[in-house]
Amino acid sequence: MALEYQITPDALLYASVSRGFKSGTYNVGGVQPPVKPEKVTAYEGGLKSEFLDRRLRINLAGFYYDYKDLQVGKVVNASLALENAATATIYGAELELRARPTPDLELGLTGSYLNAKFDSFISIDPARPGGDGRTVDPATGAPAFNNAGNRLPQAPKWTVDAMAQYTVRSDHGSFALRGEVLWVDKVYFSAFNVPQVSQPAKTKLNASLIYTDPGDRWSVTVYGKNLANKTYISNAFVSSSIVGFGVNGFLEEPRTYGVTIGYKF
Repeated sequence: MALEYQITPDALLYASVSRGFKSGTYNVGGVQPPVKPEKVTAYEGGLKSEFLDRRLRINLAGFYYDYKDLQVGKVVNASLALENAATATIYGAELELRARPTPDLELGLTGSYLNAKFDSFISIDPARPGGDGRTVDPATGAPAFNNAGNRLPQAPKWTVDAMAQYTVRSDHGSFALRGEVLWVDKVYFSAFNVPQVSQPAKTKLNASLIYTDPGDRWSVTVYGKNLANKTYISNAFVSSSIVGFGVNGFLEEPRTYGVTIGYKF
């Protein structure tokens, strides 16, 4: 269900309520119980607006997601297994600002706040069989961890993205110089929130130069990503007992340069 209200020709209020699910499944090759369907009730609302003859855009959004039987993955023996977290709540807000002080200068800022935590979730960590010393798995009685209050994997609390682009126009086409700064708060890659399977807050710098021909058909972009050449983790997990529960993971791209060519048909 969704509602919209046009306050003025340049400002729109909206709200929605929806429900969804992810199908249940089985962990093939394991002895874990069937994974139940994941269900979510989502509440969203916000404002979309433009001012100053569309030279300033301000968009606000707030959301609240209520999860039941959230599906969470972990390494068991030599395979990735899914299990159901009891409940989880996600809520937050997003802000988008776009400004064009002059026809050739564009500024942008987006930011988000995300509170994503397990409300209740008891789970066994194969890499730490002793558990937390207080919790047992209700299904097996084995030592376990109480993950209530832990952050969901891949859910940074704060994210900020800022950009600036300046365009120089001529009879031979236009040249647009663009710079971006992305800052992402610390993320965990495991529901257990262990430090060795996480990525501290990171900052990435990107830049590009875009040429567009006078007919606005051809474009050539020269870009550079991760200009500071920082090493960042995109994902990580504790592997199986076969290799001693070592930490494996994937790295983001190092400093990267490239050229792309575009054509509008």
